[in-house]
Amino acid sequence: MSNSKLKLQQALLTLIKQEPYHEISMTALSQQAKVGRTTLYRHYTTKDEILSDCLQRLFEAVKIIPLLERAKPETAPQEGLKSLITLYTHVLTNRDFYYLLCTDPMMPRHIHRQFRRFIKGHIIQLAHDSGLIPLFPPPVEVIINYIAETHTGLIIWWLESKSEHPPERMAEISMRLIERGFLGFSNIPPLPIEI
Repeated sequence: MSNSKLKLQQALLTLIKQEPYHEISMTALSQQAKVGRTTLYRHYTTKDEILSDCLQRLFEAVKIIPLLERAKPETAPQEGLKSLITLYTHVLTNRDFYYLLCTDPMMPRHIHRQFRRFIKGHIIQLAHDSGLIPLFPPPVEVIINYIAETHTGLIIWWLESKSEHPPERMAEISMRLIERGFLGFSNIPPLPIEI
């Protein structure tokens, strides 16, 4: 990634904390990033594109999927819990940004969808690597969407309430909700997770 693109992304993250997203102009972004407008428009045509790239960069920083890909079947639940701790720690570190992302009614709908797709992808990978997906009948996508929306709601509640629960506790709660959501559709006993 070019230095200018990174500066523009950081400028947007800074400005988002200072004023409503819908009021941020491309001129303000250019000034905050200390890059010319020609450079700005060479990389991006809208601030939504910058925000989308910011989100993608933040999601990549979580590195959940590689952690789970290394998991053996017998350790997958523990690795899943670690990945959720990583996710909640990341959300806590970027609390202001995620709060605005999840609660600002003026935030573009495609940005909300991008966040939800990220959570859904995380749940799918977690369920797959934990061996949960083959344990219940289709339609799997209905169950995954239900759990992903529940998980997204939990993150939003955590941000809105400024809860003092640490990432480790939120990960434990999330893992239990995910587990119960999947296993609620079968008669299989809960996964052996040591917390």
